[in-house]
Order: sequence, then C-alpha cells, then structure tokens
Amino acid sequence: GDPIPSLLTLGGWLAAGRWWHFGFMGIFALVLGSWLLVLWKWRRERLGRGGDLGAIRASANPRKRNYALHKLLYTLMLVVLSLALLTGLAMYKPATLWWLSGWFGSWQQLRVLHFATIPAMALLVLCHVLLSLKLGGLRLLRAISW
Repeated sequence: GDPIPSLLTLGGWLAAGRWWHFGFMGIFALVLGSWLLVLWKWRRERLGRGGDLGAIRASANPRKRNYALHKLLYTLMLVVLSLALLTGLAMYKPATLWWLSGWFGSWQQLRVLHFATIPAMALLVLCHVLLSLKLGGLRLLRAISW
C-alpha cells in the first residue's frame, strides 16, 4: 500500500509516536488532576448528584432541568477522562500495574475500553455544546470558549 504522508504522522516511526502519546499522557494527567482538585471545592455546585436525575425527570422548571443536565455532563466527562487515564496507564505498564490491569479484565477489554473513551468524550462534548446553544445561543458559546 501507499505510505502514510509524513504530515499526518507524529514522530515519523511507531516508537516515536508512542513516546509522543505518553508525553501527552503526562500533561493530560496533570490537567485532569488540577480539574479534580479545583472541582472538589465546588463539587456541590458543579458536579452531578442523585437529586439531579430527579430534577431532570420531574422538574417543571426548564432552567433547573438544564442546570441539572449540565452538572451531569460535567460529572460524566470527568468519569470518562479518568477512565481514559486509568486504562491508558494499565496498558502502558501492565506488568508493573498488574492490579490496575486486572480491574478491566482481559487485554482486549482494556484496549476496547481505552479506545471507547474517545467517542464517548466526543459525544459528551457534543451534548454540552448543543445544550449550551439551546440555553444561550452563540453568545453563551463564545463566552465559554473565549
């Protein structure tokens, strides 16, 4: 077959691409850890709880339902990102972190779960953007991203 254009590759060969992946994993872990520490302080206002599911189903107030949906989306995002990090670590050092690899079953289950975090996160971000557009239109979306 035709070779992959060098513009689309990272590192030029498999091992270099792997090291780029692990390098970004360290940055990802620091950012995720920072978010978890920051959100721990505001967990009652920002993270979903059991009462939010009831608010989504039973509340007649649309603002309360939308706020509860946002909180659940943020919470699910943190769960999915944490799962991506844990499964990535388990795949990175399966012999050293055997107890972590064991949580996820077989090697194939671990790989599928790690790769499934990408479309899951994309779906959550899409839901978040659509909910933001519904609530505040482009003005709110610009305020979030700029």
